[in-house]
Amino acid sequence: MATVKDNPLLLKTLLEDSTQETSLWRPASYWYPYSQRIHNELNKVGLGKFRTNQRILKGFGHGGIMQPAKPRATWKRLIWDTVENLPLVKLIVDKYKHINRVYHRRVIQQDKKIASLALDEIAQKFPDIKIPAGTCNGGGEDGFEWRGHMVSADWVKYLSRVADFYTAVPSQNVKAIVEIGPGIGLTSLAHIALNPHLKTIVNIDIVPIIYISGQFLDSDENIKVVNYLDTKDLKEIRFDDDEKLTIYALPPWELHKITSEVDYFFNAYSFMEMEQDICQNYADIIEKITRQGILIHSILPGHAPDAGGQKAPVTMDFLVDLFEKQYPHAEKISGVWPAYYDGDIEEVRLMRKEAA
Repeated sequence: MATVKDNPLLLKTLLEDSTQETSLWRPASYWYPYSQRIHNELNKVGLGKFRTNQRILKGFGHGGIMQPAKPRATWKRLIWDTVENLPLVKLIVDKYKHINRVYHRRVIQQDKKIASLALDEIAQKFPDIKIPAGTCNGGGEDGFEWRGHMVSADWVKYLSRVADFYTAVPSQNVKAIVEIGPGIGLTSLAHIALNPHLKTIVNIDIVPIIYISGQFLDSDENIKVVNYLDTKDLKEIRFDDDEKLTIYALPPWELHKITSEVDYFFNAYSFMEMEQDICQNYADIIEKITRQGILIHSILPGHAPDAGGQKAPVTMDFLVDLFEKQYPHAEKISGVWPAYYDGDIEEVRLMRKEAA
């Protein structure tokens, strides 16, 4: 299990350049406070074993014991800390923290059991699966042994989504992909496990999330990662026919630089956290560079209006309408993911230019 290294220059450059971009490329109202909290925590403790730091992961990843959301104002945090340390209050809080730790351990054990069952089923469908070495990097606390490999239970969730995709789409047809909102990068490792033909992965995310996912993926010595320091001065981004798979970890405003085509585009649950005009902006670019189709995971009604600040909900119907002109052949796909992980109001849509 490798430690994820810090790259202060990369983080500083991303943050400084993001302030020069328009609202279409920066965190919207839903994600702005998350980004501030994550940035503050990165400045305090760095990446290291971030997989157990809930103050970093909350909102886009899993790991670490749940922590209270303290007020952002300094004077309010001071009052909070003072009250929390009063003898009687501290006694109650300590009891609560103990219960929280016990619950956390039980959830991890449950996640491991479910992941083991899901992985067995995936392996039956994909007997040539290659387990990447880095699924637990960064201090993942949910690792378990499976057929001689150490595997993160959280990674299996992402693997199940990708397995359902490759059940519907032959892997030999997928050599280049792009994803908006890849989280810490576990989806990329899932594609690597199931698709030996893949040559290029482009991950797009807001700052500082893209910094975290890029550094996490770079902790696997078998993966070549190209980050913003490599691309910021380029006028265009074209993929090399390198024998080694390459992952591009890019901020949103770099998306329009891509002049090479990809085969498929992926988005899981992050469009619904954006404003509709931001989704439209992404869709306009995605349609220009994606030659085969898109895969969308989302909650049917999206977030409620004004939940987290959105002006209007991004529903599944809105997303389908956004893409159906270019990708008219749509189908709902199911399999391992809905069997083990999703809820009643979630749906997966595979949309293609050509009928299967």
